[in-house]
Amino acid sequence: MNTESIVKEKTSKVELLSNSDDFSCPVIYFKEAIEPEIEQVKLDFAEIRRLGNNAPFYLLIDLSQTTPPTVEVRAQLSKEFNALGGSCKGVLVSTGKNKLLTVAAKFIFSRFGFKNFEFFTSIEKALLAIPKK
Repeated sequence: MNTESIVKEKTSKVELLSNSDDFSCPVIYFKEAIEPEIEQVKLDFAEIRRLGNNAPFYLLIDLSQTTPPTVEVRAQLSKEFNALGGSCKGVLVSTGKNKLLTVAAKFIFSRFGFKNFEFFTSIEKALLAIPKK
């Protein structure tokens, strides 16, 4: 994965990073937009569900360049995470080296009701935490 090209993106991005050849199940990468909006969150999670195809997957989220979401966007994110149900085996969140962002993200994610979140300072470290075959 070329993380350098991903870091330069200014909009959200959702893609299948790996099928289950490398990891114990597929990994879906989600780079949040710099300023997340409700409609974009809906589209992103529709794509996550499509790629997940009702099978187990890990969700790798890059928040390293995003701003904290509004109350309305947080409410939509909560709905979307809860709608993933049992398909999502775990969420690995990269916040970069911004400790304030990490604290804010942990607080926000704790409100979602979805319990399988882990936080990392880089995408590479998060990828290492995903179980391999």
